[in-house]
Amino acid sequence: MALCLVWCVAMPAHTSAAQSLPELQLNAKAAVLMEAQSGEILFARNEQTPYQPASMTKMMTEYIILDEVRSGRLSWDTQ
Repeated sequence: MALCLVWCVAMPAHTSAAQSLPELQLNAKAAVLMEAQSGEILFARNEQTPYQPASMTKMMTEYIILDEVRSGRLSWDTQ
């Protein structure tokens, strides 16, 4: 999920559909909602504004790395 969010922010060319949708009532500075199969952006708010990663993003990154090390696909020395 974290990687998808990072990828969504890095791929702003797919935001045309998001601009025609009604504004969602979210308590967030920025958000991106992507349809997983097509990659179509369904909603975007401040997707071009850089922000520090949220805590959940950091935790998911740690989880993925730990899982990859545990499975042997990465080592603690992998950059």
